[in-house]
Amino acid sequence: MECEICGKKASLKKVKIEGAVLSVCEECSKLGEEIKTTEIIVKKKTPEIKIEEYEPDFADKIKKAREDAKLTVEELAKEIRESPRLIERIEKGMKPTLEVAKKLEKKLGIKLFAQQISIEKVSNAEPLTLGDVANIKIRKKK
Repeated sequence: MECEICGKKASLKKVKIEGAVLSVCEECSKLGEEIKTTEIIVKKKTPEIKIEEYEPDFADKIKKAREDAKLTVEELAKEIRESPRLIERIEKGMKPTLEVAKKLEKKLGIKLFAQQISIEKVSNAEPLTLGDVANIKIRKKK
């Protein structure tokens, strides 16, 4: 194997140099902090991703709930601090943003999402570096 810094063929050590973990020779290992192979890599959770899918009849549901509450488009828009034109467009089938949908659900007491899928990502305590992923081959000049 070759040192990722100088390119010498030698036995390599894992060393952390300025935040990057590299496989380097004995000489280059002095540039950073050696990482022992027995160290345990602690895994941490990153924020989960939520995928929400609207009910197929969300527009009709919003319009019916608004009419049942005896609110005009203008009154509903004012209460959730959005424009009346936006409410009209949503009632005609335009999908609202997640923020607007949550406001409508709360104000009208309805459920707009058919399902919610949560994806939880688990990652290493430290992000991967180029040195962790690739072995760089150095071309020799002729």
